[in-house]
Amino acid sequence: MCIAALLLGASNPAPGQTKADTLPRRYWEVGLDVLSLFEKNNVPAASALFRYNYDVKKNTGRAWVGRLGLEAEDRTLTIIGGHVTGWQRLKPSLGIGHEWQRRGRHFRVSWGAMATAAYSDAFDDNHLLFDGDTFYLTDTKTKEWNFGLSGFVGFQYQITPHLALSAESALLLNARRHDYEDARRTWPEELPGFRILEKERTLTLETRPIYTLNLVYAIPGKGRKKDARPGVPPDAAPRQLGNSWEIGLDALALFDKNDLPATSLFARYNYAQTTRTGKAWRARLGFTAETGTRELPLIWSGKETRDAHGPYLSLGHEWQRKAGRFRCFWGGDVSLGYYRLHHKILGYPYILGTQGEVAEGKEIELGAYILMGGQYALNDRLSLSIESTIRGDYYWSHYIYDLRDLTGPPNDINGDDRERSFYFKVSPFQTINLIFSLNNN
Repeated sequence: MCIAALLLGASNPAPGQTKADTLPRRYWEVGLDVLSLFEKNNVPAASALFRYNYDVKKNTGRAWVGRLGLEAEDRTLTIIGGHVTGWQRLKPSLGIGHEWQRRGRHFRVSWGAMATAAYSDAFDDNHLLFDGDTFYLTDTKTKEWNFGLSGFVGFQYQITPHLALSAESALLLNARRHDYEDARRTWPEELPGFRILEKERTLTLETRPIYTLNLVYAIPGKGRKKDARPGVPPDAAPRQLGNSWEIGLDALALFDKNDLPATSLFARYNYAQTTRTGKAWRARLGFTAETGTRELPLIWSGKETRDAHGPYLSLGHEWQRKAGRFRCFWGGDVSLGYYRLHHKILGYPYILGTQGEVAEGKEIELGAYILMGGQYALNDRLSLSIESTIRGDYYWSHYIYDLRDLTGPPNDINGDDRERSFYFKVSPFQTINLIFSLNNN
């Protein structure tokens, strides 16, 4: 699987160089749909855009375009009385197309077509359901296929030699097949119940005035200059630089879009640095301190008062390539999160008149990340950095609780809930860090 990082731009061309001079005849672009940050995306949120420009001229161009995405999830949950439930999700997607371009100095207009295919496979096992009269255990299977053809027109504005903003409008023809199966049996007897089968076939034609809004990074390629890196003379040898420290904060926490603890500090130690390349050790230290009330998922519909606290730590390494103010990097992280929780759960719909109190709980989360990103220096000290990841997380939790009947004689029921989950996911916007450099090379 591939993932594109949202990479930021570089400096202006060196003196005597114009953008036409540095423009390669063939080069790659990668991009991410910003609409996914606002949950307004029309394409899968966990996907990346790839564009291969292969016939670039002064005023025209042609390109092959593609979009790849993948999301996977596997969860197992042990609840009331040792009951085990779980679910799995798999959502791959692929798009391949071609476009024609008209180019200006900073502006590009494009039009073309793309064929798309997406598949979704979901399986929910042993879910407990109450229909107002009887408890059921349900096993549901959902499969969905989507095949589409789109014609699009768009524009792209070049913010810097490497960073651009593009928007597309599209006319979409989509064929959808949706199969759903729900097998039910009574609980706790587990006697045969009944089966629900649903099949749906649809063909739709839609217009999307704002189909995608992409931030696009152009990967330097072979072109008219021997060395097309802006701001670096072709024959200049890389210059050795000193080691340096950087610290940063994740700005996504300001918009409640963060995957990492909102209270965390990122640190990077840059070593083996030259004007063109570098390496770095990286770490993030965080702490969760959370109180609040939320609606419960799954078989509960009551409210949960949650008090959670615990540390988070990630360690990793990255490799860097530099071009003027811009730095791209790739590498990996491993992470560990540990949380202690205290819950009060009010209102079980299927055990009327009771209050559930989780006396103690703990959660452990282990993660491994493949990352790619970019960093743009706003000035000598301050930078903006964005990272995308392919991530796998293992999650384990253990709750000890009791149920107390408030409307009848005392009849306490003790419980022991355990959950094990594995997530595999593409995260286009894992972090957006505001970085401060402690050293100035």
